[in-house]
Amino acid sequence: MTFDAEPGGPTRIAKFDHLAMLDRADRLVIRQVKGAGENREFKVLPLQEVIIGRGENTHIRIDELGVSRFHAKIVYTGDMPWIEDLGSTNGIFVNRKKAERQQLMDGDVFQICSAEFCVALVTSGAGFEVEQVNQVQLDQYTNRLKTVKRRPDQPRKSLFTGDLQTINMPSLLQILEVNGSSGTVVIRSDQHQGEVVIDDGRIVHAELGVHSGKKAFFRIAGMENGHFDFYSPSRLPGNPSLDHHLQELLMQAMVQFDELPIYRKELPDDELPLMLNREVAVLMHKFPADVFDVLAALSRHPTVAGVLEHTDLADLPACRILLMLLKQKVIVVGEAETPLELQTGQNLACRVETLKLKDPMGANNGSRADE
Repeated sequence: MTFDAEPGGPTRIAKFDHLAMLDRADRLVIRQVKGAGENREFKVLPLQEVIIGRGENTHIRIDELGVSRFHAKIVYTGDMPWIEDLGSTNGIFVNRKKAERQQLMDGDVFQICSAEFCVALVTSGAGFEVEQVNQVQLDQYTNRLKTVKRRPDQPRKSLFTGDLQTINMPSLLQILEVNGSSGTVVIRSDQHQGEVVIDDGRIVHAELGVHSGKKAFFRIAGMENGHFDFYSPSRLPGNPSLDHHLQELLMQAMVQFDELPIYRKELPDDELPLMLNREVAVLMHKFPADVFDVLAALSRHPTVAGVLEHTDLADLPACRILLMLLKQKVIVVGEAETPLELQTGQNLACRVETLKLKDPMGANNGSRADE
């Protein structure tokens, strides 16, 4: 990647204008209402390319003789989904009219042979509800908190311990919020140790391994195995990493649990190496700082798993950016002939220490001389 496309250099300039659209784009939910496989439901996310057909490797398989092996595809253009015929024998119909390529709107019905699908456009997280705390558990832990509540001037001590298979982390945090508790939940499993700091029932910090903030919180909220202790009084961190209401954080965590597996399936396997594509140029001053963070992590740890572990971005936005970079062919599967760090320095060909980056909302993130 270079600052400008020069003769003999990159042949195409990658664009990241639509990155900010990803959060605003509606998710497409497709429900099959007729034909073999009736009542199936599929979710399509921005950046996905969903293939429909009779072939074994299609995303939506229709086992019918009149259906071509690769019959049609659904892909987002900007923030809207489109369906496109892939040269099939019997074509596709949208709202009873034959179509080669057509934008899908909420309430549309498309038909492939005898299979009919109803289209719904929903916002990210629509239909999710944070599970309410079991009243028995709420009473049980509330009684414990009341009987062992400690003063701030007393030494910190574990007030109670528990198992994540008995009470999950979202429920435990909701109980502590309801009781206006202050303290630190320490979570231990075979692979991880983390903590969530609470001040008067409000989540102010999360930490898991080297990660903090939302990335750590979302991973902790999804842990299913391990033990926890609740220590009080609270020890507030010097640099709190969170300032959100618990219900907002839990809702964002649910969206990540729901969408992350879909994006992970679209990405290369964890063990496959990734490299920068020398034939694609990037105008560095025009893309968001988050993209730069992912490229910086990739330069040192050139796999999907390596990037997810070495960027502070939450896993879902990091996967979105990786998939976008792959679709733009800024990065490709393969091993670099020279160390990726050296390639990055040569290909970016710009003075990073003076580069001012802006996030998608336009907030100035300053220079990245340390990268």
